Amino acid sequence: MKKQFFLTLFTLLLLTTSCGGSANSPKGIANQFLGLVSKGEYEQAKTFGTTNTAMYLDFSAQMMPEGVDKTFGYKILRDSVAGDHAWVFFYDERTEKEESLDLIKVDNKWKVDLRMKK
Repeated sequence: MKKQFFLTLFTLLLLTTSCGGSANSPKGIANQFLGLVSKGEYEQAKTFGTTNTAMYLDFSAQMMPEGVDKTFGYKILRDSVAGDHAWVFFYDERTEKEESLDLIKVDNKWKVDLRMKK
């Protein structure tokens, strides 16, 4: 009985970590951030980002007073981590293109780092 319990527990852990990453991993943070942005919940999304991200979201909200496009869908594809920097690649269903988010570690936590493009 114990063996079956541990096998079931192991399987559940494997499934939850392979489908988007743990909550504190770059994939997990990106998934939470994109989920909130896709619903137009910018204030909550800011908690997963840097100061730059908060400014970017504020600017975006001003540029789209009617709100975010509720048809925004995405699928996390993969991530790449190099020290305190990470990139999470996702498929944007709206544009039908692969996009990426930059993340950095701030106080030992992963944060989405959006910046205005020049």
